[in-house]
Amino acid sequence: MGRCAIGLALAFSSLALCAPPAAAKRPSDRDLVDVYAAVEGAHLGMVLPGGPEKFIEVVDSPKYKLVVHEYGETFVAGAVTQIAWNPAGTEAIGAKLTVYGISHSGPEGLTRGVIAHEVFHVFEARLSGDEATQNAHLKEGWLEEGAAGWVESDLVHDDPTAREYWKDYLKSPGTELFKRSYAGIGFFGHMASAGIDPWTKFKSIFATTSSPAAYAAAIGSSTSSLDSEASVFFREPALGSVWDQQGPNVPSAKEVGFEPVKVNATAKAIPPLAVKPYADGAYALTISGLPATEPVLEVALVAGHMRLHSTSGGSVDEVDPRQLLLCSDPKGCSCPSRPNHYLRFQRGDLAITGGPTGGDVRLVARKPCEELLPAVSCLTLLPGFTQLISSVAGKPTGTETRRPDGTSDSACTFLYKGQERTNAEGEGEFVGVIAPVVNVLRASSIGGAINYFKLFSAPLPGFNQSRPVGIGDEAALYTREGTSATGEAEYASSAIVRVHNVVASYSIFGTPGNTEADPAASLGLLVLVAREL
Repeated sequence: MGRCAIGLALAFSSLALCAPPAAAKRPSDRDLVDVYAAVEGAHLGMVLPGGPEKFIEVVDSPKYKLVVHEYGETFVAGAVTQIAWNPAGTEAIGAKLTVYGISHSGPEGLTRGVIAHEVFHVFEARLSGDEATQNAHLKEGWLEEGAAGWVESDLVHDDPTAREYWKDYLKSPGTELFKRSYAGIGFFGHMASAGIDPWTKFKSIFATTSSPAAYAAAIGSSTSSLDSEASVFFREPALGSVWDQQGPNVPSAKEVGFEPVKVNATAKAIPPLAVKPYADGAYALTISGLPATEPVLEVALVAGHMRLHSTSGGSVDEVDPRQLLLCSDPKGCSCPSRPNHYLRFQRGDLAITGGPTGGDVRLVARKPCEELLPAVSCLTLLPGFTQLISSVAGKPTGTETRRPDGTSDSACTFLYKGQERTNAEGEGEFVGVIAPVVNVLRASSIGGAINYFKLFSAPLPGFNQSRPVGIGDEAALYTREGTSATGEAEYASSAIVRVHNVVASYSIFGTPGNTEADPAASLGLLVLVAREL
């Protein structure tokens, strides 16, 4: 639980909280421990058993520093905290906080930051509940040190060490959160600037035993933090607060020295912009180099969260759009065959937040009037299948929807292929295959269809998945085999296929003994469906 305090010789103003005049004697480490234990406990709604004087032993070491090895790195520690547990390991019953001389080698904000940081480690142990959970947290530097770093920064506004943590965070958006240690301060700091108070979340965060669970407990179902997590790395306040990280001890953009990755879109294939899970991507996007024959750039968000703001040649300001069509021609991109939905854009900032899934944004140059396949009805998609029921309670079982941009969706239910027969008991029964749901989407662009295919081609629990090559542009087939109550084989399959800008998906279930939904027959049906598109 050491903290790095080396190489800092900056001048800072005094902290308002219990900060004496410059000429006055500094408070002792014991006094500071008691002050910050009271402040942090009030924020958390917790009281250390017996009070901080009894619970936390403070030792001022005669040594100047301590070199420690944590999280795969070597640090110079200004202080360390050791937690005492009861014999069962079910409760933290005390702590020993050792402070080294280096913590007193700079401005008072340095000393206060050290104490505030270490005191929060004591509360982390109490919040964890038991020794096993705390030991799990000790392996996660972003949580153990990042949270303590944010607490010291929140309480000590002239803390040079916290400023260094912030600098490490803001210069490396591509670093995965779970691989950070002290620079994890940025995660909690951004939570606060996005309107999520970390103090109110710490109890549920430290009750978890894994990084993904702690992350989920921190941000919950809110997307406010995710929508601006990557954009704040640009440090452009003129574009709004979501484009510039603010908060105590946050260094200036000049101090950080970070530059976004430059992406120049041309007619040639542009590799997808991929961001790892729990990391961020910041890109300076330019599309002015697109040729006159393909002046449109399609931007498709496949995974993660995205924010785009033009800085030249347009007024684009979009958050999490599934698809954007950007026009690089200052005169506009016209298409007589359909309404014009192209946004003027030359240059801008593109921010991608990976979050738990990672980020995936596709950039494809397009012609204004791209050749697109026509729509296909769900009723004619599966060869030999007929709609069993055309309406339920007066409502049709098939729907056709169309949007102004040319997107259409055809969905129908209760299709079948087979016949009625009389069984051994003289009762009528159906023999064949049933398709409960069939869907055909005609996207307004190829990129939109690619995005749709990826969203709806995730593995199905209990099914065997395959990605057959040479069927359409991309396809996925899921098959399952079982046994009926009478001992006969039962088969089911589900499939999705994309051809150009059209995506078809369906599921089929066979009656006992019928093989039209077995793996071989299902693959053959998928080939026929792709040809229908």
